[in-house]
Amino acid sequence: MNRSFTFGCGQGATKAMIYCIENGTLDRDECCIVNSTVKDIPEDYREDCIIISEDPDAGCGKVRSAAKKLMLAYLRNNPNVISARIPDDVQYVNIITTTEGASGSGASVVLAKYIESQLDLPVIITLICGFESDTRGLQNTIEYFKDLEGGNFVIKTVSNKRFLEKTSNTFVAERLANEDISTGIKVVNAFDIVDSEQNIDDTDHYKLITNPGMMFVTEVTFDKKLKNPNQFDQLVSDAIDYSSSLDFEPSATKIGVFMNISDDNLSVIDTSFSAIKKKLCGNNTIEEFFVHRQYKTDEPEFVRIIASGMNLPKEELQDMYAKYQKNLTVNNNDDDFFSAISGMETVSQNTSTGRKKNNNDDFFSQFDAEETTEEDELVIRRSKRRRPTGNSGTPDTNVESNGGYEKKRGFTAKKTNSNETPYSEDVINKF
Repeated sequence: MNRSFTFGCGQGATKAMIYCIENGTLDRDECCIVNSTVKDIPEDYREDCIIISEDPDAGCGKVRSAAKKLMLAYLRNNPNVISARIPDDVQYVNIITTTEGASGSGASVVLAKYIESQLDLPVIITLICGFESDTRGLQNTIEYFKDLEGGNFVIKTVSNKRFLEKTSNTFVAERLANEDISTGIKVVNAFDIVDSEQNIDDTDHYKLITNPGMMFVTEVTFDKKLKNPNQFDQLVSDAIDYSSSLDFEPSATKIGVFMNISDDNLSVIDTSFSAIKKKLCGNNTIEEFFVHRQYKTDEPEFVRIIASGMNLPKEELQDMYAKYQKNLTVNNNDDDFFSAISGMETVSQNTSTGRKKNNNDDFFSQFDAEETTEEDELVIRRSKRRRPTGNSGTPDTNVESNGGYEKKRGFTAKKTNSNETPYSEDVINKF
């Protein structure tokens, strides 16, 4: 139907997009990885990726505000890169990203706003929400949704946490999530949909999938004859109720139903699709409803549903925020060690010299007021007594010259270039 281009932003999204490429859901030539580090990217995919950091090994360490700044700087310094990657006949752009990390969570919002406003292309964001297992991840997710304000995006959510109901292993849960993402992209991109007697044409498909707001997508397959309308309605109802999506309010303004179904099964179902309408828009009244019916005997029978224009998942975000606040309270245990020991008076068993050094306004001055005891003096004198020397009789500093680096006692420190200008956030204007 309509041609798309896909960006995978960040580590989790890179895995998901590569999964879709390798199982045939996406064409590699119509995909691009965006990240702040090459460490997350397999060797075979590094050649044509976009790295927004000058240090390809760095990453963003879950600091999504840093990723936003890096993406902004990259777009300013490379104003034609994104448009050059997207073919002229592309009608919409898919962005796959995660909410809890930094590279994807921060960069994808800036990239989405750039594509929408500067390239005038609709953006569908497949948003992978995490396991909600740490406070920073919850914070990043909340901030991600806040950053969506003002953008006419389509948001399809996939919650990794939902898959923990099937497995206790997070790696297995991520793989199941990637399978679900692949299915969702198939549905949105009208994978395996062919012209038939009852079609959703390209314009209807475009209107359906670019309708701003939250999008819900599911696929129901069946390999046996349906016995009655209730059986079909139950299959669809379960697919909606137990999906990987964040919970949503039934508020769709457009729904599309794509069916690959035999005549026998078609004759059984209620083709008013009242159960679908009630689940996804709250009643039988909807702005636009599209139906496609085909029957390819070499494909499994399926019903695919796309609902768009729904309200964003307010209650889910409120629950996340409550969890975030609770985590802050639990983890906000100030270390009272020094206040607890401040009243512990001690008396030295050695006679003090009474000697105090002059206070200097530098790092060392904080220690100058401490008295030096005879025991202290003894230790200090002993530490100076046997100082190692080199062949020339001068102290051996154990320093090796190494080009632009100084190697000292097992670690490498880069020399500072006095001509370098320190990085300043002031050079980045608001996007």
